[in-house]
Amino acid sequence: MFEATVIKLLEGAFICRTAYPDLFSFLEDESTRRQVDGYLTQIGRRLAATSHGEAYYAAHRAVGPSERTEIRSLFKEVKHELRPVLGFLNLIMQAQRADRTLGTGDVIDFPKTLLHISENPHLGEMLRGFAALGKEFASSDASLRTLLDRLLQQMVKTGYLIPDRQGDRFEVTGKIDYFYEVVDFLAENEQAIREAQDQESEGETGRLF
Repeated sequence: MFEATVIKLLEGAFICRTAYPDLFSFLEDESTRRQVDGYLTQIGRRLAATSHGEAYYAAHRAVGPSERTEIRSLFKEVKHELRPVLGFLNLIMQAQRADRTLGTGDVIDFPKTLLHISENPHLGEMLRGFAALGKEFASSDASLRTLLDRLLQQMVKTGYLIPDRQGDRFEVTGKIDYFYEVVDFLAENEQAIREAQDQESEGETGRLF
């Protein structure tokens, strides 16, 4: 279990009770976390957890020039996902008539969600609008069923959802907790991020990380 956990962490996985229930339970033990963290320390990493403890992941212990490059790459990836994931969250919340954002372990029922979207022209237009965000959301079949399936499968691919065997129900993973933290960071540090990007465009070393 130790080896499997460390390998997943080094692969960049977010270990939560939804995506990796056995590994998550393994890490819930304090002595186990110390052992894993001790191993990661030897290779310049540390065991980190999201603010609500919904997921564990490997983070850099110290940030030098080489780590800055990797961290900037990660933030660019999340920023690339920003609009699609926020749009997805907004669509599902409205379709489910929910009064809170999706959290780890929440379930999306495909048939019920499709029905609610089909009954609401505004939600149908929101779903069709995802095609403008990239070819991965577009389809030659413009039916709402196909577009919703395409959207959910993309959320699976990027690690935010886990489907059941029938593909009718999707469970939200702990990566969503990390996403919320990154969104908050980007909002709170928007000016610093812009300044760092401006410096990079002028050929200087970024100062953000």
